[in-house]
Amino acid sequence: LFLDEPEALAKNVQYVQKIVLGLKRGGLAIGAAHGYPPLHTSWRVRGLIGLGLAAGWLLLLDAVTGLFSSGRPGPLVGALGAVVAVGLVALPLAPSLMGIKLAALASACLFPSLALLRKDALRPAPPGQSPLIVAMMRFAAACVITAIGIAFIVGLLADQPFLLKIDTFIGIKPAKLIPVLAVAVIYSLALRADGRRTWKQALVGAKDRILRLGTQPILLWQLAVAILAFAVLAVLVMRAGNDPGVGVSGVELKIRGLLDRLLPARPRFQEFLVGHPALILSFVLAARGQRTWAFPLFLVGAIGQVSLLNTFCHLHTPLPTSLWRAGIGIGIGIVVALTLYFPLDRLFLRRLPPAAASPDVP
Repeated sequence: LFLDEPEALAKNVQYVQKIVLGLKRGGLAIGAAHGYPPLHTSWRVRGLIGLGLAAGWLLLLDAVTGLFSSGRPGPLVGALGAVVAVGLVALPLAPSLMGIKLAALASACLFPSLALLRKDALRPAPPGQSPLIVAMMRFAAACVITAIGIAFIVGLLADQPFLLKIDTFIGIKPAKLIPVLAVAVIYSLALRADGRRTWKQALVGAKDRILRLGTQPILLWQLAVAILAFAVLAVLVMRAGNDPGVGVSGVELKIRGLLDRLLPARPRFQEFLVGHPALILSFVLAARGQRTWAFPLFLVGAIGQVSLLNTFCHLHTPLPTSLWRAGIGIGIGIVVALTLYFPLDRLFLRRLPPAAASPDVP
C-alpha cells in the first residue's frame, strides 16, 4: 500500500480497484479471504501404500537374489526381506511426519531401481520380434514402474505442509544416487541370480571379479572412464535438491527460457536430452544381442528414470505442471532417440559385434 501519498486513501482504493479488475479479467472470483481446507491422506490409503512399498521391495529382492524363483538365497536373505517389508508397511502408518517422509524416500529409491533391474531389461529380443519395438516396450515398462513410485510419493506427501513448501521431501540426493549406484554395481559385477546360477554362486562370482580387478593393471582409458563417471555422478548429486551446489550456465538459462515460452511446461535436460534417449538406445542394442555396448548407455539412461521421479518430489509445484513436464520429456526423449537411432544404425550400430554369451552375464 501507498502510505506516503498526499491522498493515501484514494490512491490505495484506486490501486485495489485495478487489482480487482485484473483478477476479474483473468476469470477469477473476488471474495473474502480464508484459509486452506484441511487436506491429508487417510490412514487407510497410507496403509495400502505401505503394502505397495513392501511388494516393490520384495519384487526388487527377487529380481536380484531370486528369492521367489530359483535363486535359493537362503533363510538369512528371506528373513531380511521379511523384516524390511514389515518396516515398509509400518512406515506410512507412523504417527510422526518423519515416518511418512522416510516412506516417500523408500519409494523414490525402490521403484526406479526395480524399473532398471527387472530380469528382462538387457536380454536379447525373442526371435522374430523387432529390436526397436521390444526396446520401446521395455522403455514404457520402465516408465510405468517408476510411475508407481511417483504415485506413492504424491499420495504420501499430499498434505498442506508439503504443498505450501513449509516442509519438503527429504533425501533428494540419495534418491538420485542410490538407484544409479545399485544398477551400476549389480550389472557390472553380475551380482544377481537367474536360471543359470543361484544367489550364492552370484556372490562368489562377484567376489572373484573384484579380486581379478585388484590384480590387473589399470589402463589409461579405464582411468579416464572412471574419472568421467565420477564427474557425472558428482554433477548429478550437486544439481539435485532445492539448493544445488552447481550453478546454471547462461546458455542453459536461455534454452530454458525458450522452452518455457514454447511448451506448456519445460522438460528437464537430463531426461529428454540424456536419460531417455540413452535408455532407449541401450534397450535397442541389448535386444539385438549387443549387450556389452548397451551397458554404458544403460547406466546413463538410469539418470532419466531417477530424474523422472524426482520431478514429482517437489510437491509445491502443481501436479498438472509436473505431469506436463514428465510427459513432454518422455515424448521429446523418444523423438531424440529415434532421430539418433536410424542414422547411427545405418552407419555404425549394425556393425557392432554381439556380446559373447557368458554365464556371468545377468
